[in-house]
Amino acid sequence: IANTLLALYQLGLKWTNFNNNLQNNLIGSVEDNVNQFNPQNIANTLLALVKMKVSINELCILKLLRIININFNNIVIDESISQIGQVLTRILLTSYGINLSNEVNILINEIKSKKNKVNLEITESHLQNDVFRILKKLNKDIEMEYKCGIWDCITVDIYIKNSNTVIEVNGPNHFDFKNEYNLKTLRKKELLIELGFNYIDISYKEWNSLNNDEEKLVYLKTKLSV
Repeated sequence: IANTLLALYQLGLKWTNFNNNLQNNLIGSVEDNVNQFNPQNIANTLLALVKMKVSINELCILKLLRIININFNNIVIDESISQIGQVLTRILLTSYGINLSNEVNILINEIKSKKNKVNLEITESHLQNDVFRILKKLNKDIEMEYKCGIWDCITVDIYIKNSNTVIEVNGPNHFDFKNEYNLKTLRKKELLIELGFNYIDISYKEWNSLNNDEEKLVYLKTKLSV
């Protein structure tokens, strides 16, 4: 069921795409199997349910949060912790969690207190460095590899402080076989916008088509509406 829910989420489906009978069957399956989930199953299931916008007060989400709270020290994979951090970020810092029950709120804050930061490997690309280099000619108040969210679980390529703008520099691995932005990239964009950032994306295809620094400067001015 964990893999099924993750696949449904990765297909871009929302909870409202399913009729009541299917919703009940999926929730029932989670509740029946949750005690056998390993840490990755828990992280994947919670991520899928929250990002498909299942009601935050559903019993299965409460059960998942209880298990995470009890077994948090056994979750050692940074990617799993990062996924949980993204879920907590969506619940606590966006309108999704506006109607939290008291029990869910207490549980989430207990989990949040168990970690300070997620340790994820950060790689800076030549493309990202080049965009940063040109952008500095327009704005000095910028930061590369800016971290946000619960436990700093989200990293953005470039952050412009004085306009609260995030810039994602998207290379080939951000595109699917149709040459469109893949689901992971779109979901990150969605979350960053929900968190209140102004969001700008720069495609490697557009950037690589520019011939010199002057063209790159004009391109960024247009993107930033300067």
